[in-house]
Amino acid sequence: MRDIGTRVEPFVDEWLIDRLDGAELRLAHPVRREVVMEFDQPWEGNTSYYPVMFRDGDRFRMYYRGSHTIHGGAKADYERPEEMICFAESGDGIRWERPELGLVEYRQSRDNNIIMPAALAGDTFSVIDDQRPGVAPEERYKAGTGTMDYGFFAFVSADGLRWQRVEPDPLLPDPQGYDWVQTLLWDGTRNRYAAYLRGWERVGGGEVKNLKLTPARRRIRHVRLTTSQDFTHWTDPELIELDVPLSHEEQFYTNCIQPHPRAPHLLVGTPKRYMPTRQANFDQPETGLSDAGLIVSRDGSRFKRWPDAFLRPGRDKKNWVQRNNGPAIGMLQLSDDEISLYWMEHYHQDEPSRLRRGTVRLDGFASVFAGAGGGELLTHPLSFSGSELVINYATSAYGAVQVEIQDDAGQAIEGFRLDQCTPFYGDEIEHVVNWEGGASIERLAGEQVRLRFALRDADLYSLRSR
Repeated sequence: MRDIGTRVEPFVDEWLIDRLDGAELRLAHPVRREVVMEFDQPWEGNTSYYPVMFRDGDRFRMYYRGSHTIHGGAKADYERPEEMICFAESGDGIRWERPELGLVEYRQSRDNNIIMPAALAGDTFSVIDDQRPGVAPEERYKAGTGTMDYGFFAFVSADGLRWQRVEPDPLLPDPQGYDWVQTLLWDGTRNRYAAYLRGWERVGGGEVKNLKLTPARRRIRHVRLTTSQDFTHWTDPELIELDVPLSHEEQFYTNCIQPHPRAPHLLVGTPKRYMPTRQANFDQPETGLSDAGLIVSRDGSRFKRWPDAFLRPGRDKKNWVQRNNGPAIGMLQLSDDEISLYWMEHYHQDEPSRLRRGTVRLDGFASVFAGAGGGELLTHPLSFSGSELVINYATSAYGAVQVEIQDDAGQAIEGFRLDQCTPFYGDEIEHVVNWEGGASIERLAGEQVRLRFALRDADLYSLRSR
């Protein structure tokens, strides 16, 4: 039995679904919005990347790498001594400002938003506002990062601008020659810190033990997980499990795994999916195309992977170039009914790279959908704690939704039959389901029941009781 209590349960996986008849679990796609930042300052450029974004009180913070290559060329052309970790902030998540921090001198001036050279911080500086209960004020902000041939290391800060290394030596040394693209988070549901690191799987299965001794054709970019209770001692990293395997032709370059905005017991990732041998824009000589996928986990180790792209490159030719379309770490709720996501564009060009915003409906990464011919969803047995059933749904003007509550034997409970639920239609984030006679679900709280949904030209995004 699934006990959902009063929490939001989005339909992003099959956990609640026992049977679908004429309906399907369908992936959604973000709606492209405006470009929110062009990395056009002298210390930024065409390979600026790896944004990390989160709400901090009534403001939003962003950390990113400022860097440039000569003529938008290959990785070997990085102006590496000038790679910088930078900071920006925003009041609305759309208009971003570069505060003049005065912390780092760049070309004889401190009038910049640089917080640290990447030579000291690594170039994938993943920052969190630590929500662990009892965290010390001087360690409120934490960052995880890493350097190839050196390992994983961590920083703490009281203000998120001035940082101190946790330990002088790597917390996880690198004997494998890995690079260290990772996402850091405080996983409050499982009461632990988690870092999702770049990993490598062997073609045919098993983890690559030494990257430099394994030919590129025999290895697949993957994701590893390490956890910690104290931010100093970390478990040995292990590859996460994916229900749909990766291959040499389809790899995860990054992972961007974060708690679901309204259902933090779920972890949602928007990994950059990298196709190393593909080339579409022949103005750029290098191969390697990317889009973004969607992965979801309920334990932090095993993930459902949607095989279709969550984010496509689109019609802009400059996004059909290697290592583009890289999602940022951060899902920001800027309004009551949608989540803002961000991703990089125009990487490796003769112009600065840029950051674009997109939106998905609240809880709208995926949905149970039925067309005009109608369809049904039957849940597994579940229990709840509230007195109202609340659903997030949308229909066409022709569409409709009805709900039935059944007992554990699959029989409709009197007062909650399908024909006692007046068909409803519209587009609501929080709709309270009603039955004829005003029957209340409060008397069913704690009991084992099933929910039957009849859908016509409708999407069902999430449910909860309250």
